[in-house]
Amino acid sequence: MFLKNNKKKKAFTLAEVLITLSIIGVIAAMTIPTLVLNYQRNITETRIKAFYSNMTQAVGQWLAEEHMEPKDVYFQNVTTTPQFITWWNNNIGKHLTVSNIESFGQEGQHPAIRITMLDGSAANVSINNPGTTENAMHFYWCAERRFCDELIGNGVDGRRTFLFTIEPGNKNHAGAGRFQTSYYTLSHTLTRDQLLENCSHKKLTDRYHCARLIEVDGWKIKSDYPWF
Repeated sequence: MFLKNNKKKKAFTLAEVLITLSIIGVIAAMTIPTLVLNYQRNITETRIKAFYSNMTQAVGQWLAEEHMEPKDVYFQNVTTTPQFITWWNNNIGKHLTVSNIESFGQEGQHPAIRITMLDGSAANVSINNPGTTENAMHFYWCAERRFCDELIGNGVDGRRTFLFTIEPGNKNHAGAGRFQTSYYTLSHTLTRDQLLENCSHKKLTDRYHCARLIEVDGWKIKSDYPWF
């Protein structure tokens, strides 16, 4: 004999489902931005450290190959972008593996190229004061290639874009002729507290110090870093 089960199955009401979905949406809205932020910080940490390491090694190999000392580093013979591409490929670039190199900027202004790294980061590289012994090579490094397209002027934001430099060998400091974070004369004599204060400025040209701050912190973006 079979007994009929008259018990009704309990189900969620529409109101309960909507409330649950709303709660999930609120939690997602609160946690996803934090997850994205942490992901971006981790990617930036990894890539900026790799860029500094690869560039330092490439510059060192270039100097050794040419039997040059840092004090001998000048770029006065590079005055146009085509010259810069040729020079780069025959000197530093031959010791650096990249996915792409292209001209960047306009003829008659600072010679400029863009290099894209294998990890997806990139750098707009330019030489200021071309044709003189006072020139420097600036690297406006971008955590992602697309950020280099959005880079405005010489400003960096310390989140998507950072500054690196090779200053000419005639500068009277330890960083002359070497690959370095930020400007040596502006940031390498500052304490961490001073770097943190400068990196916290809203003005983009004051945030040149951010790359140096990350270097001082062991290539870590710490909790007090002004990530905005």
